[in-house]
Amino acid sequence: MPDTIISNNSNRDTDSQALRNQQHIEHLIAVTSNSLDLQSYIDRHYTYHYVNQTWLEYWQLQRWQVEGSTAAEVWGEKVFNDIVKPRIDVALGGDLVEYQSTLNFPQRGLRHVDLAYIPARDADGQVIGVVVRVHDIDNLKKMGEALQLMVKQLEEKNQSQERLIHTLSHDLREPVNTLVNFSSLLMEDFGASLPDDARRYVGFIRSGGERLRILLSDLLALVRLDQQAMEKSPCDLDEILGGVLMDLDSAISLKHARIIRDAMPTVTGQASLLRLLLQNLLSNSLKFVDKQVVPEISLTVATAGDEWLFRIIDNGIGIAEAYREKVFDLFARLHSRNDYEGTGFGLAACRRIVELHNGRIWIESVSTGTGSCFCFTLPQASV
Repeated sequence: MPDTIISNNSNRDTDSQALRNQQHIEHLIAVTSNSLDLQSYIDRHYTYHYVNQTWLEYWQLQRWQVEGSTAAEVWGEKVFNDIVKPRIDVALGGDLVEYQSTLNFPQRGLRHVDLAYIPARDADGQVIGVVVRVHDIDNLKKMGEALQLMVKQLEEKNQSQERLIHTLSHDLREPVNTLVNFSSLLMEDFGASLPDDARRYVGFIRSGGERLRILLSDLLALVRLDQQAMEKSPCDLDEILGGVLMDLDSAISLKHARIIRDAMPTVTGQASLLRLLLQNLLSNSLKFVDKQVVPEISLTVATAGDEWLFRIIDNGIGIAEAYREKVFDLFARLHSRNDYEGTGFGLAACRRIVELHNGRIWIESVSTGTGSCFCFTLPQASV
């Protein structure tokens, strides 16, 4: 930080030089008078020659109470000797003094501040006093503390997720697998000798265990998805969609589904996640349709500002307006398992994938029974 220069008029021989010095001082005062920092000037005799308006407002003092008084008179002998004078003496020796502290201001209370004692020199480079600058950093300090707390909470959340992953992977899946496997063995080895009711009960146990195993697998996948670090790169959605349609070829052929699609753009993202997004949405459109209806699915894309707007429109059973937000919740189901298979994981994963790509996903207004229109946005790629 450059030294502050204050001209000493007594060392000037001409009236013009004195006038220039006076103008220089007035300029410095004008610059500091409305500063948000607390600014003051103390000479070599520890006397206040100037304090700005911010200084007066913070300390709730009048100018006549400070200017012309010594620092010992303003702060008291103990504070002056223990805190103020040692720092002024260092600055009078030509060295800059900077440090942080907390000051108790009237009405404002304790505030974190950044203090600087700056050597003030005349035109000849001689130190003639000290400019003391106090910068209120309390808000920044609190923001920093809040940020640290947020980081700590995120770290704790990550640790909690890691424990959840371990629990899902081992502690919960093991007894579920045992339940499913031994109920299957029971049916294979003793099913013929069991009463009808017993076989039916074992069937309930096995099917319930299978559903629980699928739920745990889906939940584990979602937790891992939430932890996934995004490694973005250019992704050709046209190529990705082609691969998805190949994967769904059996379901498409079985239902004689008709699919109309626009040419897809290239976006920036993670290809594996975008593939899962399109696969889940298309699978839903193929699944949730009346048995007597041939599925018709349309995939369109258009520009919307600096985003791509995608629409997947089908002629399925539709979604009532009251449930258009709920369907994106984890494991949310609107229909019984007897009617439609699934765990309610797919759309929750879709929302998370779109969010990871800084996009949005929603359902547009379509009458129940006439189909659904899923919309999502992705930022346009700068490639």
